[in-house]
Amino acid sequence: MDFAHLANAVTALSLARDATPENFPEIPIDDLRRCLHSGVGASKVLHFTNPDIFPIWDAKVEGFRLHCENPGHPHMPNPSHPHMQNMANYLCYATAIHAIKAENGFTNFYQNFTASFAARLGRINVPNYEFSEVRAIEVAAFELAQV
Repeated sequence: MDFAHLANAVTALSLARDATPENFPEIPIDDLRRCLHSGVGASKVLHFTNPDIFPIWDAKVEGFRLHCENPGHPHMPNPSHPHMQNMANYLCYATAIHAIKAENGFTNFYQNFTASFAARLGRINVPNYEFSEVRAIEVAAFELAQV
């Protein structure tokens, strides 16, 4: 943690707590990344601060989003790659998540996905839990990235 950026990171998190789908791109989230030295880490903190707005970002999901199917592919980002440290790239991902939420048919997808996920958890004796629409999309992307 870089304490030189802590005050600005706290301010960014305060703004993130009240973020909306309309204003989240304006929040200075790069201050949080600088404080944590991690774009992926910043996305996790943002997600736990406001899970309805900020998805968790990782290299596998970003590789899937960028159509890098082979983990050894030279364009497949890793967590320390400059691409994954650029919060503008994270904001593109988050914006795409919100665009998916706005698609016709998303409500049907969300209902089917959460029902299927609950059934999957039941088969392995894990209690079901609810998650946000944003989390459903990122879980689906993560699962697709594993294929």
